[in-house]
Amino acid sequence: MVYALGHISGAHFNPAVTMAFAVARHFPVREVLVYCAAQILGGLAAVAFLAALFPGAVAFGVTIPSVGFAPAFAWEVSLTFFLMFVIISVATDTRAVGTMAGVAIGAIVTACIFIGSPMTGASMNPARSLAPALFQGEMSSFWIYGSAPFVGAIAAALFYEAIRCDGSKKSGAKGCC
Repeated sequence: MVYALGHISGAHFNPAVTMAFAVARHFPVREVLVYCAAQILGGLAAVAFLAALFPGAVAFGVTIPSVGFAPAFAWEVSLTFFLMFVIISVATDTRAVGTMAGVAIGAIVTACIFIGSPMTGASMNPARSLAPALFQGEMSSFWIYGSAPFVGAIAAALFYEAIRCDGSKKSGAKGCC
């Protein structure tokens, strides 16, 4: 989907990523609410489609942690940090190989799911978790999936901006312009 829609919308599918881009000044703040609303509506439409396709189904992919709330929050922050770190580096740094962005992002999503799925379901995306939680009526742990990705994504975006060393900032760090 990065390759299919990147040229249209910047491949924004995740409200936490959109917000982090805005905080790091790589996305217009005035467009954040519209993009986030579209992402949430997209998630709701996808689950509504599944509900129509499979009438009587009771499971719609809700993310529920298998660890305590504090560890689950930490897992989702960490997973989303790594996801956003890769996204912002390949999407905003001209030194990155832009044609490989989709591969890099897909690889980190796969790695995060492989590592974090047993603990939390590895959502890393509030829109991805909200719709199934609403359809399944399982909102008890949504606060983790509705907040931790924002913390992780914003932290990663700010961290990458701090270490970018692209010559636009005089940092004095070795190896920086």
